[in-house]
Amino acid sequence: MKYIMPEINLLKEIEILRYLIEQIESIENFNSGYDEEMFLRNDLIKNASLMKLLVLGEYSTHIDDRLKSRFNDIQWQLIKQARNYYAHVYRE
Repeated sequence: MKYIMPEINLLKEIEILRYLIEQIESIENFNSGYDEEMFLRNDLIKNASLMKLLVLGEYSTHIDDRLKSRFNDIQWQLIKQARNYYAHVYRE
């Protein structure tokens, strides 16, 4: 029996990529006009940015591996690892 590789659902992948871009834009908007010191003192901005990073990391795992391999300049594994770090390291 010959195995046939299913096609990539491009509409689904585009939807995920658009959602990832929305997360990045939200983080940029949250932090617009903030320097590092201001960011570190503002729990609301830190927590909002962290939530968007968690979502970004989670949804990046839903992208088809074949599509990821076409964009190998993006550090997909690092995005996933960062998400896991932020999700499980609560305080240091």
